[in-house]
Amino acid sequence: MEPGVADQIRQRYESLVHQLGDPEVSPLTVARGFGQLGSIYRAYRLLPEAEECFASAVRFDPKNARWHYFLGHVTRSQGRLSESDASFRRTLELRPEDVPTLVWLAENALDQRDLEVAEQHFERAVRLRPQSARAHFGRGRVELERGEVRAALDHLEAALALQPEATPILYTLGLTWSRLGDPDQADSFFARVPDDDRARIPIAFDDPLLREVADLRESAQSFALSAQKAISQRRYDVAVRDLQRAVELAPERSDTRYNLAACLLLLDRRDEAQGHLERLVAIDPHYVQGFLLLGRVYTVSGDLEQAEQVLLRAQELDPGLTAGPLDEVRRLRGR
Repeated sequence: MEPGVADQIRQRYESLVHQLGDPEVSPLTVARGFGQLGSIYRAYRLLPEAEECFASAVRFDPKNARWHYFLGHVTRSQGRLSESDASFRRTLELRPEDVPTLVWLAENALDQRDLEVAEQHFERAVRLRPQSARAHFGRGRVELERGEVRAALDHLEAALALQPEATPILYTLGLTWSRLGDPDQADSFFARVPDDDRARIPIAFDDPLLREVADLRESAQSFALSAQKAISQRRYDVAVRDLQRAVELAPERSDTRYNLAACLLLLDRRDEAQGHLERLVAIDPHYVQGFLLLGRVYTVSGDLEQAEQVLLRAQELDPGLTAGPLDEVRRLRGR
């Protein structure tokens, strides 16, 4: 594991070991220790370890809804839906109006084709939180499964009004209009679905407990992947934020620093981009693309002598590269 990730896990593990060895520590504190370690494991998809921790947290603190909720998610992620249902139902007993729990119970029911239960939970979620696109979308999917296409359309359009760019809603509306015999209307929705999976926008859903777990991820790879998705969606400000964090965690990764510089250029933050590119070629003197992009930055800045030097270095590293950028710089220098 990356050192930062290993440190996160090690610190929580050692804290829990210390608590278990202290006879004065309360069961609630031990439960919290298990839950915190489980959350770290869940953040990095170490699901069996997370499950063991959350199950222990439930044993020590059975009236805390959060541990049941997390256990429901971990067992769901491993395909054990009946166990997941039991945990989510217990969560709902402790938090009777918790919309995320209702939605995940409905998703489990839909996965098991129990349409009546799915409808019941999605409908209750809609009543409690009318602005939840995820709940409206779920109701629409239930009606589609029943063959009630017109009824599905009403719910899907309600979801679309709340999140007009969400890819699953657009795609499902395309399918719905296709089933209604209107291919032109269907195509108008299918055309808005990106070909690149990374450019697809999921349905945003306010799930505070899951967000807590997601926020624990400190791996450079997780930030880099998140940035790639933001880049594909042209959300360069978001990508810069994630790439900056990735560079902090793994400063030696050339591709991450290069992507950060490229995004900064797209946001017209040239000085910052130049600083990262200069650092990149100093750390990795064989990264050809870094020299090429730095040459372009120098050219735009009017520093043609520096531009020629770095482009010559790029050509030394890869003689097959086009001579176009170098010829352009020499032309501008009058050589």
